[in-house]
Amino acid sequence: MKTLGFTFDEKILRDYSLEAFFDEFPNVDALELAPDKEILPIKTYKKIATCVSNQHYHVPYFVGPMKYDFSSETYQKDYTKFLSIIESLRQYSVKRPSIIVHGASVTETRDRAFDLTKSGLDFLLNFIEKKNLDVQINLETIQSHGIGSTSEIQKLLNYFSYDRLKSCLDIHHIKMNQEIIHNDFLDLVDYIHVHDHHGSIKDLKDHWYTSIPAHINLELLYDFCTEYRQELISDIHTIRNIGS
Repeated sequence: MKTLGFTFDEKILRDYSLEAFFDEFPNVDALELAPDKEILPIKTYKKIATCVSNQHYHVPYFVGPMKYDFSSETYQKDYTKFLSIIESLRQYSVKRPSIIVHGASVTETRDRAFDLTKSGLDFLLNFIEKKNLDVQINLETIQSHGIGSTSEIQKLLNYFSYDRLKSCLDIHHIKMNQEIIHNDFLDLVDYIHVHDHHGSIKDLKDHWYTSIPAHINLELLYDFCTEYRQELISDIHTIRNIGS
């Protein structure tokens, strides 16, 4: 295992102050944040970012219907605002952050959604080059409602052949798609999502995922837990023991 982090679910701030949440918390290498001004003020995200020396980001697609979806007519405006927030937080990350994105939703045909995803990635990659943003884009494996099978991601990443475009392998989504992962796809992966509430920590242990030189992110969410902080701490120790 290279590095380990977790998704910081902002809902935990209903129960804890930021200081209390991180008090005697196990060391992790990074946080995954999904910053949006509709969720928290930017100054709060900055405080969160100071708690761990590195951050990665996930598009907050849950904020509104089709927001940040390459199928949306407004995705360029949405991403421009999102990347502006990330740039304001970039100073708090020692290493280059990854930005986890989803392919377009299949609202018409799958071919149409694939083409929209290609256009969306082209926009993002050109944007970070033009603005000289020190970030990386990771396209996540998602379930069949959107573009995100291993074969689709492989086609897209091979098409762009860009060193700052990689894949995020979500173990649960791969299972739901009943996909077999081939070694040539693994060469494109440098980020892994693990969901305890879907049992993928067990998959992390039973398979060879820990041998991939990838950052592992525990995507444990507040709404799926009885005691989010306690379960998170337990899962972090469990993953650390798997990788040791």
